[in-house]
Amino acid sequence: MEIRDVSSLSGSAHDAGDGATVTPLYPSTSLGQGLVAVDLWEIAPGGSMASHAHAEEHVLFVLSGQGRLTGGGSDGVVAAVRENTVVYLAPHEAHQVKNTGSTPMRILVSTPLLVRSERAQGLPGARRTAGQDATSGAEVTIARADARPPATEPPTPDVPKTSPTRQPAPPEPRPEAGEPEENERAPANIAGLMRRASELKDQPKSERRKPAPPPEEVPSVEEQPQPEEEAEEQSNLMELFVAFDGGIRGTTAQGHGRYLVQAPGRKAIVKSAEFDANYTPSQAQYEALIEGLRYIGSRLEATGRTPQQVQLDIRSDNEGVVNGLLGTMKVKEPALKKRQEQALSLLATFADWRIEWHSPEESARLLG
Repeated sequence: MEIRDVSSLSGSAHDAGDGATVTPLYPSTSLGQGLVAVDLWEIAPGGSMASHAHAEEHVLFVLSGQGRLTGGGSDGVVAAVRENTVVYLAPHEAHQVKNTGSTPMRILVSTPLLVRSERAQGLPGARRTAGQDATSGAEVTIARADARPPATEPPTPDVPKTSPTRQPAPPEPRPEAGEPEENERAPANIAGLMRRASELKDQPKSERRKPAPPPEEVPSVEEQPQPEEEAEEQSNLMELFVAFDGGIRGTTAQGHGRYLVQAPGRKAIVKSAEFDANYTPSQAQYEALIEGLRYIGSRLEATGRTPQQVQLDIRSDNEGVVNGLLGTMKVKEPALKKRQEQALSLLATFADWRIEWHSPEESARLLG
């Protein structure tokens, strides 16, 4: 274990542009100590890093401040970055950061130094042009290892090397003549690869689909269906669209409901159902779905088919029923729980099913 205070490394900081410095945090002596290089970029208000690119990928994490990140590719991508922004930069992707705020920017930069890293191996190669700087129009050139010493931040006419103590590992044999080098590819684009760290928790919600069954014993390779078999089995399934709605009427709270069943390319079938008195709206909603599922089962039996040949796409405007069937909301009321269990038992007989909420206006449009 090695612990240092960053202030003890301030002597190794060097200029890296207009009002910008780079401090190598790790490794501090030679490339042989680790598989990743970590540097600290510090940019004064109004200053900027010199536009540059590397053979390795980068991950940037903005510790403080705000600025503008410019991509040097043909698209000239420009994006705002600020505290807690995470940026991924692909190999050979030219980039420049300018401080647009009133406080210093501090950016933590991680760069892999793996076996394939040109910087770690000192691989020779021709110089290549990555494009032009999107703000100044100046040509951005990627310096290969044979042109300049390896460094965490590659030197440009105005930027000295990151660390004079880092020495490249012995180069491995060059590819045969005419064989393309692995790292010879056009610079990537940073568009769409940036997001704030605070936004990482905002992942898309899981699809509103039936709850996953408990894990079962994994069959052997011989028993597992092949992709073409799975695709054929999926294509043989009949898909039915189902919508339902329910409610109560009168002083006796008589339950009633309507449901719709429609096969692709066919006319929709809409049916009504009447229930007993003393119902709640949610009980009527469940009863309408149960009646619809029973109707589908009877029609399948009459035509010589089974529910295992059918997948259902279900819609309801009752959020409680939707969440209850998905298992995201616990149903406690006994009469309602009984109907929930009946609906789930019927749904389990089908090959697949999914349920989603839609608006009351959509229910009225579909069911009348």
